[in-house]
Amino acid sequence: MSKSKVQKPQVADDEEMDPTQYFENRVKTLGALKSAGINPYPHKFHVSMSIPEYIEKYKGLPNGEQLEDVEVSLAGRIMGKRSSSAGLLFYDLHGDAAKVQVFASKSVTKLDEAEFSRLHSGVKRGDVVGVIGYPGMVKELTGGYKVKYHANGLESDLIEIDFTPPFRSLDVGNAGRIDMIEELEKMANLSIPKDLSSDEANKYLADACMKFDIRCRPPLTTARLLDKLVGHFLEETCVNPTFIINHPEIMSPLAKWHRAKPGLTERFELFINKHELCNAYTELNDPVVQRQRFADQLKDRQSGDDEAMALDETFCMALEYGLPPTGGWGLGIDRLTMILTDSQNIKEVLLFPAMKPQDEPPAKVTTAVDSESLISSLAIR
Repeated sequence: MSKSKVQKPQVADDEEMDPTQYFENRVKTLGALKSAGINPYPHKFHVSMSIPEYIEKYKGLPNGEQLEDVEVSLAGRIMGKRSSSAGLLFYDLHGDAAKVQVFASKSVTKLDEAEFSRLHSGVKRGDVVGVIGYPGMVKELTGGYKVKYHANGLESDLIEIDFTPPFRSLDVGNAGRIDMIEELEKMANLSIPKDLSSDEANKYLADACMKFDIRCRPPLTTARLLDKLVGHFLEETCVNPTFIINHPEIMSPLAKWHRAKPGLTERFELFINKHELCNAYTELNDPVVQRQRFADQLKDRQSGDDEAMALDETFCMALEYGLPPTGGWGLGIDRLTMILTDSQNIKEVLLFPAMKPQDEPPAKVTTAVDSESLISSLAIR
């Protein structure tokens, strides 16, 4: 005689159900608890310690150790629920600005499979609950701040990117912030003229690019030369999250001037795995200075630099009318997705990548057609 299988209670998943059914489903769950003689709203639950106190007391346990002879009672709000199997669940219990993971296993309870399933099917994310159990430490931590990444394809060696805060870099100190001009001068052994808008600075940077065999396509504007040097010496060291700060004004026409360093701006870029992920700055709100910046950009544009900004008359007018002080940052979601998905080409993560148009073959020119060929062609069509 075969054993009949235990029928588990079927409870709709709150994350998948119609939101209008949520309250109705909760009422049914609470009604079932009350019918079973369980009060879902008890008057009191004894807590032996707070969650922060629990973490402080037991954070030193070795990995995998469990104190089965110690009983602890905690209370808090469930902010996460995950199931590994029918008899193994994990809860994220939050309270007093701290979080602890609750491990619920049928193997350590006196409940049978049906009772265990019935109990935990009624526990939902957002519920305030009390739990009783014994302390323990996980065997090993997965994930973390250090990420293995294939920078040059799946066949290449893995590199490790360390996101441990505060951000720091591998080769240029441990501050996590690189002053662009200062660090460029150190790494390339340069002494860049202070007035970056001068012809002297332009010639100096052009000679530096030639010295280090760094190619820069015309026009050889100071901004383009600086960008090439920074890319060669600084960006190549930014594997771990690193901020490059204090960009020159000639490279940042919309950024506000630095309050302590003439010729520089209050701007930073975040680089991860040698790629720019974020650009941020305090925005310039002086209309006179902004017009002059646009005029300087126009000179570069007239020399052939397509990346130089054009005059934005509407923006200048808004500044003249009193646009409030602004600032902000822009995140390259495509670059972030490349890191998260271990992709090497940006086209792999774009929904609608720009495709190069195919050249249409030249039309055939018929110089002479005999009547039989023409009749055959018409018959086929």
